[in-house]
Amino acid sequence: MTMNLSWLDDFAALAASGNFSRAADERHMTQPAFSRRVRALEEWLGVDLESKAQLMLAHGHARVRGPLDEAGCPSLVVGTDRLIPVLAPDKNGRPVHRLPPDGKSTAVHLLSYSAESGLGRILRELKGLILDRLHAPNVLTAHLASVLRTMALDGRGLAWLPQVLVGDDIDGGRLVVAAPEEWLIDLEIRLYRDRAALGKAAETFWLAAQASVGVGLSHTAR
Repeated sequence: MTMNLSWLDDFAALAASGNFSRAADERHMTQPAFSRRVRALEEWLGVDLESKAQLMLAHGHARVRGPLDEAGCPSLVVGTDRLIPVLAPDKNGRPVHRLPPDGKSTAVHLLSYSAESGLGRILRELKGLILDRLHAPNVLTAHLASVLRTMALDGRGLAWLPQVLVGDDIDGGRLVVAAPEEWLIDLEIRLYRDRAALGKAAETFWLAAQASVGVGLSHTAR
């Protein structure tokens, strides 16, 4: 069975809300369909995610500490990504608006992350001051990047979205990059684990992940 990356967004919604019904609503699907997708992720990983999350895949940045880092949870850097400001193109395939390099006011409407969002925390920490200088209206706030992607595709505004999520949209011309290079943010993809002893399946998965990336790439947040 091939892993579907959107399953990770499903599980992130479940972890954030702690409730299957609310998570299913946020993901715009019925609860039975949502539950089947969570089970598919569990089958792919070979671990039970519903009773207790012992492992978590999340974006991170070396200069921004999140709750898991503050809690001292060990993590592995298992990949890289980029946070890219994108919006739907005009009829000629060009950005309707484009962020200026100096942070001056712009007519663009922003699609923003909620205060609890890890990606939102990274964006605010690294670009918050220059974003404030834009004086751009915020038209929607959501916890999940997948929700902001849907709104961006619908032409509602500009959102900073992970390249792993919108790479195909950019390649297909459904979304376009709407800012110069200095607005893009390099990200790490981290696998976090519980500080306590893991179950047998989770521990086996952690050791396999550790071996695949090399021990030198692992670190414990301090």
